[in-house]
Amino acid sequence: MIWLSDRDVSELLDPLELMDALAIGFSELETGLMQEPASLRMNRLGPDSAYMTLFPALNKSSGMASAKVLVGDPAQGLRGQPEIDAIVALAEGPSARFVALIEARQMTALRTAAITALAVRALQAGRGTGVVGVVGCGCQGAAHARVLAAAGLASRLLVASSHGDSERAGRFAAETARATGLDASAMSTDDLVRQADVLITATLSIVPVFRASPRPDAIVAVIGPFLPQAHEIDPGLCAEAGLIVSDDKERLIQQWAARPADIHSANPRLVGLGDLLAGRCAARSTGLAFFFSDGRGFEDNVAARLVFEAARAQGRGLRLR
Repeated sequence: MIWLSDRDVSELLDPLELMDALAIGFSELETGLMQEPASLRMNRLGPDSAYMTLFPALNKSSGMASAKVLVGDPAQGLRGQPEIDAIVALAEGPSARFVALIEARQMTALRTAAITALAVRALQAGRGTGVVGVVGCGCQGAAHARVLAAAGLASRLLVASSHGDSERAGRFAAETARATGLDASAMSTDDLVRQADVLITATLSIVPVFRASPRPDAIVAVIGPFLPQAHEIDPGLCAEAGLIVSDDKERLIQQWAARPADIHSANPRLVGLGDLLAGRCAARSTGLAFFFSDGRGFEDNVAARLVFEAARAQGRGLRLR
């Protein structure tokens, strides 16, 4: 069994390979080759706001079983500390032995960005490559810039701090430009929202992070909370959308059970990302479209397998036993 750090993950995980593998993962869910039991969450670990969540998955075709264990505390974010920490335990099913423990903050960011990229690529059909705006200057923001640039889905990058920190946004834009080769500019959140063809809210904010209205034909990808009691965009914006996509449609509906009117309004326009990728529903070439990223255990399984296989091929990782 080996230990793989965030740095290992960042260096070993190829964004385009990850996108392809995740697309296959959606089809394997339908055929039963990928199994994804329900996640399990425990609240009130110590401080009332702390929580732990378990995301299990099994890929029968690769024989790899995984479980991501995530702990988080919104209070940490308010203190300027990372809100979430996570690891993935990866086992080979046939041998019933663990083969890797993987630090999962970077892996989660990259697989989340790859899922966003799959959604954006499908929704961009007929629209052309656009200006991408990222609200959020942390790990998720950097991962999304990296993956969308690698996938050729951004002609230019706009960056804004969700906290209005213009200096941080400027540093982030410069670092991202060096890392991706994209023309990157920092600006206010509302200016970014007005200009972006693809708008990504890469934050964990529990309140809306912008006041301006997106472009009428924009694609908006919501990465953080979107719950009845917490959301980083104004829920009213969904009423203007011609299409709403989620990587876990059923979970999104469950999360909004306390707001039946909103679900009733959105349901005719709500589709699963797997259905969109498989061509069972069509993207629209015009009009406002939303993608809601929930995060799934099978996505972690796919990413962890790729990281482990690359580490094994390159002799990377700290051997634990």
